[in-house]
Amino acid sequence: MRAILTLLLLAACAKPADPNPAAPAVLARCEGEADQDPVVRLLRMKGAGNELFLQEHQDDLRIARADALRGCLRGRGTGPRGGVERQRQEG
Repeated sequence: MRAILTLLLLAACAKPADPNPAAPAVLARCEGEADQDPVVRLLRMKGAGNELFLQEHQDDLRIARADALRGCLRGRGTGPRGGVERQRQEG
């Protein structure tokens, strides 16, 4: 009985496995592609040497890069699937 309780306790504390892990090589390649995404490059080019622009648009850059990374991972058959699309801000 004690062994069963121990196993149940260990199972409850175990970290669930990532359902769709990306291989490190795929992740590295997609990060490189995300940095070369046209939207990401445009935002970085506009912000080059313009500290005020970078401060005002750092969230836009972060979101654009995350979208490009997610799209690359999905295109390679890995990465997050399903869920709810994040709300996009207009303006």
